[in-house]
Amino acid sequence: MDQHACSFRGASGADYSYYVFSLNFKPDNNRFYNYLFASLSAEGNWIPSFIGQGDLKQYLSDRVRLRDVALTGATHVLAHVSPYEQQRRMEALDMLASHPQAHAFSGCNVGSLASAALLSAAKTGGSTSPVNKSSKRSFPKDQAFKNHSPSLQSLDSVWTRLRAKIRG
Repeated sequence: MDQHACSFRGASGADYSYYVFSLNFKPDNNRFYNYLFASLSAEGNWIPSFIGQGDLKQYLSDRVRLRDVALTGATHVLAHVSPYEQQRRMEALDMLASHPQAHAFSGCNVGSLASAALLSAAKTGGSTSPVNKSSKRSFPKDQAFKNHSPSLQSLDSVWTRLRAKIRG
């Protein structure tokens, strides 16, 4: 089955690929994801309103949170499986720094004080233009986009730059 996919560029310059799903997407049990809730612009680009990582199934089962997502105009969830916690967190922070219009999720996904401080610094320090390429490609359902994800070493350098930005 063909699955719609798109790419975004983080503040570090790394590209991240996501599958596009409707808001009634049913994620697999015991899987962790990087995800965006987004809507399409008039030009056909995805505009993220929330960026997160972790247990997407738990998030999608919370009606109050889904109502908040819907109030932002988000029409789809864009996600990919990412089994390694440090890599998920670094990707979420990189994406938040690159997309200042998006919000970090609160709770166990990205809502630590450090994440909030990084988000605040990224929003006040300017942003880079996202790559937002949509294409119709065929991917295995559980591919983790290993070839598209940056190394942990490059993600650690993003973390270091973002911390330096906070310290001013």
